[in-house]
Amino acid sequence: MTYARARLWLGITAVGSLVVLSSLALGLGLPGRWLSAETSHSVSDGWQLAAVLLVGLLWLLPFDYLGGQWAPRRFGRLAGEDHSWWARYLTVAAAQVLVFLFVAMGLLTSGRWGGWLAAVLFAAGAMWLIDQVRTWYVLRSALPREQFLPTVSRAIDRAVVWGTRPKADVVVVEHADEGFTGGIVWRLGRPVIVLPRLWTEQLSAESLACVLARRASAIESGAFRRGTFVAYFWNLGGLAICGLLPLAGFTSVATLVTTGLYFTIWSFVGLLWLPSLSRQAARALDQQLSETAASRQVDGVAIDEIVRQTALQLDRWQDHEPRRAVWIERIFHPIPSAETRGSATPKSDWAAWNSARLTLAYSWGCAGLLSRAVHCNLGRPELWLILPID
Repeated sequence: MTYARARLWLGITAVGSLVVLSSLALGLGLPGRWLSAETSHSVSDGWQLAAVLLVGLLWLLPFDYLGGQWAPRRFGRLAGEDHSWWARYLTVAAAQVLVFLFVAMGLLTSGRWGGWLAAVLFAAGAMWLIDQVRTWYVLRSALPREQFLPTVSRAIDRAVVWGTRPKADVVVVEHADEGFTGGIVWRLGRPVIVLPRLWTEQLSAESLACVLARRASAIESGAFRRGTFVAYFWNLGGLAICGLLPLAGFTSVATLVTTGLYFTIWSFVGLLWLPSLSRQAARALDQQLSETAASRQVDGVAIDEIVRQTALQLDRWQDHEPRRAVWIERIFHPIPSAETRGSATPKSDWAAWNSARLTLAYSWGCAGLLSRAVHCNLGRPELWLILPID
């Protein structure tokens, strides 16, 4: 078994167990039996919600340890026990409990005050607020501009030669996990391209230009905005629908937890469907870079080959699985395998870039436990905030 396949099975087991437990709890009516059905405010509301959240997060603890410590050591990705992992893990896990508790209490309070619509509107605001806090947390570790400007400037110059000029701000951030990919974040309504320090130090100018050109294209073409739109409204619409299902709602602890269990199943459906949109968008950006390149070759190497070689290098810092079975990629992977990059043509011009993993990031605003249970970020707290992207 490979490192990638071990992580995949861990993710399948973690996600599957949460979905099965949620289904059993719904089928047996456990929230109504064990939790308060009172619609008036009580101190016990917070304690009950905190207990439910802690049970869910403790359930994930062994999976997180296997994904964050055991698997990397077992397959030579980690020399020994990483004691700093526990500090990072416990810090981010504790922060997630507090965020989820804030969301749950907000949904409960707004639901009691203004009903279903008020709770849905609160979730809409919570997703935006949490996204801004996430952006602040990521950008607070940004390097001083003078440390990375020469490297990034050379990559931007190369991207300009290919016909793409990044207009968004570019920042480089420190990180502990080699699988951290950065991405694009919204800072007060403006997109910012985030690059990991590792990439600026070890990627060639052509590969770094490829990354910048693709992310700039995702912004300029609207693919990033569409991916954000899909992610945001998949969560918001799902929560709204779940709140209308039998025994669900936002007026008591029991109905709120029932809504959360339905939402776990809704998120699971998203994990099965949304990766196809993300893969399509990744291929569309590859094709767009190839078509808009003013010079189709760099030092005798075609742009398509640069895309493929860049994907191969980045994959080594991820799961190191350059080739996958078709059915595995179709179901579990929103990023095309590295060996197929630059070769396949997208089936549609409509691309919602990174919608699958943005959906998981935005689900923090709905207290979605699956946001940290998938194979790409299981046991990797840095990747709970920005999930790996292409």
